[in-house]
Amino acid sequence: MQWSQLKSRIESFLAPSLAERVALHQARYRHTHEEVGRIWVTIDGREVADFATHKGWRNVRTLADQLMDERQAWGTTAAYAEATTDADSQLRSQGEFSDATALDLLERYLSLPFEEALSSSNPLLRALAIADRRLGKRRLRSIQLTPDDHPLVRELYTARCLAEDVEINAPAV
Repeated sequence: MQWSQLKSRIESFLAPSLAERVALHQARYRHTHEEVGRIWVTIDGREVADFATHKGWRNVRTLADQLMDERQAWGTTAAYAEATTDADSQLRSQGEFSDATALDLLERYLSLPFEEALSSSNPLLRALAIADRRLGKRRLRSIQLTPDDHPLVRELYTARCLAEDVEINAPAV
């Protein structure tokens, strides 16, 4: 699906109180190796989340090196491959992924049942569900954030609560 169509469909799901405030953006760096890029989310023009291939590679490499140090496993290619896989999984669970993964998640959101998106462990899917027009005020009031929630989930939850004049039920970080 083309970016403009995907962006427009995702943004059409936003609650009216956030429709003019939340935006998705994409940049493609066509003259780089493998045409890497980034996707970012803004609230009132302020960037609140960034999903970038080049940043993801660096983070995976750094974490994989740390895992190799902890495991004292330097010297084998298989051990580094395993550390890289573990690092990638750990970063994905924390909500840090590439623009390609973010694109896949955005497309998946369009066909995902709303309840599944709202209860998802994936921070991008959950954040989109919190900003979704299908989430009413009563349900918004019942959402309890945890200290482990991704900053994007927290930002969209806070923006939505303030826009809807709902008390924020988020623990201090």
